Amino acid sequence: MELMIKQRVFSWSDTYDVYDESGEPRYKSKTIINVDTLSENFENYAHVNLETMKEKGLIPQKTDFVKVLGRGMLDKHLIVEAQDFSADAVKMIVLTGGHAIHKK
Repeated sequence: MELMIKQRVFSWSDTYDVYDESGEPRYKSKTIINVDTLSENFENYAHVNLETMKEKGLIPQKTDFVKVLGRGMLDKHLIVEAQDFSADAVKMIVLTGGHAIHKK
């Protein structure tokens, strides 16, 4: 459930600024991806970000916001940069020796 109040969205997972300084929407296309998909498509110690996920066809080309979710198994050390993570995703990434980097 979301509630719009003075250019901010409050959701169950986190708080996001939805507009930039010029009043334009900060993110135009949001998507999610699960850690099992990352594990299946990236090698050990890979750097995962919007560009590398787009290159592999895992997310649409127009995506500018991605949230990583914790479904499935992760058996690799990955360095994952994303705009948002679920708590389970962060836990899985860190426990396998990787890094979860929050990008704005």
